[in-house]
Amino acid sequence: MRSFNLGSRFYQNFYIHAKKLALKAFKVCEWRLRRKFRELKIEMRQTQHTNSDMDIITEAALHKRQVVWNLSGIEIPPETEELIGKLGMNFQFAPKKFPALEIIQSTELVCQRIENYQSEDQRIIAINKERAQKIRSIVVSHIQKNCFKKIKQNTTQRQMKLLEDFQDIPDMVRISADKGTAIVCENTQEYIRKEDDLLNDMDVERSQKTEKQLIQRTHKRLIDAFNKMKMKWQEYRKFTVTAPELPKLYIPIKTHKADFPGRPVLSQINDPT
Repeated sequence: MRSFNLGSRFYQNFYIHAKKLALKAFKVCEWRLRRKFRELKIEMRQTQHTNSDMDIITEAALHKRQVVWNLSGIEIPPETEELIGKLGMNFQFAPKKFPALEIIQSTELVCQRIENYQSEDQRIIAINKERAQKIRSIVVSHIQKNCFKKIKQNTTQRQMKLLEDFQDIPDMVRISADKGTAIVCENTQEYIRKEDDLLNDMDVERSQKTEKQLIQRTHKRLIDAFNKMKMKWQEYRKFTVTAPELPKLYIPIKTHKADFPGRPVLSQINDPT
């Protein structure tokens, strides 16, 4: 059986032609699937019932937003609920002015930490000082270049008004659901009652001391422990907090369970330990 070499040009043209046919077939299939999914979404919207919990989740999935569970008994406008679900709990407004002071403060803290790095090698100390000064120069040049630029806002005036009205609603706690899958609006008294029920089930007791006394006592015990280990201030200061606060207890609501119980979470951000 004889074989024939048709040449590289023939195979190249054949490859281009086959690629065009495959791309055309792919686009046709994609168009058909998109039309099918669009028709299914329209059908689901027409047949859904807005009064059930499953419909709340379905509606949120259709609009690609988080579910908003309103357990407070206070009516929230649908437009506000839609906006909250799209933005989420971690949304932040764009600053109105260039944050030059905050950038300078953060940069200076980093540069001081680099300069204060302890080492017996004088060459490393000189390199660190030079590196810190270079960082300062770069940051200052960026601030001078961008400080007069206008910052584009990430919300419209209408959206900002809706969020302000939602924030001003009294007797309402706004918190993420358990596992962060939804947003829960709970009545303040009901939220406090759930917290008290959880605390009563724990092996804890209420302290009669003030927050300031508790912080000072914990901070003093921590410093005494460092001193017993013969640690210097330059060594243990990275384990301490400049302005300590008491840990905060909050309860993300479990929306997938009956009566919407809470799960206790202790936030130890800026706590003395």
